[in-house]
Amino acid sequence: MSWIWLVVEPQGLRFVPADEPEPEGALRADPRAHDPSGDPAWVSLTLAPEGVSLPFDDPAVAGALRCVLAGPPPRLVTSLLRDEVRFAGALVAADDPAEPAESPFARIFPTRVLQVDAGVLGRVPLPAGPGIARYAGGEPWPWDRFD
Repeated sequence: MSWIWLVVEPQGLRFVPADEPEPEGALRADPRAHDPSGDPAWVSLTLAPEGVSLPFDDPAVAGALRCVLAGPPPRLVTSLLRDEVRFAGALVAADDPAEPAESPFARIFPTRVLQVDAGVLGRVPLPAGPGIARYAGGEPWPWDRFD
């Protein structure tokens, strides 16, 4: 799986292709999260405080991922990473403004709800299970398929 850079700016969210140089303060996100033709969305944006992150396989992160999988499927969910293995937040999107307010990631780091205009976010189906394992020196586990 490849990544896309997500930059959180005062005016909103900006995605940058992974083959571009890493923008300052950027986080790694699922590239399917970005869709230039996507509909407007309500977003729960969870971000670790500056200089803080957790291992992606930390029990708190795994628990939040399990909660997402157990609930009604959101329009989009992507973890946000500082590097290949450090969890720094999550982005959960919905069409209904009431849905993102209950993000399980809010139990880990501060979370805010915001509205995102059209042309930014897509739709990403939930995986079959939490992709929390790592292999091959930091590569994410291919949770969406079995070879």
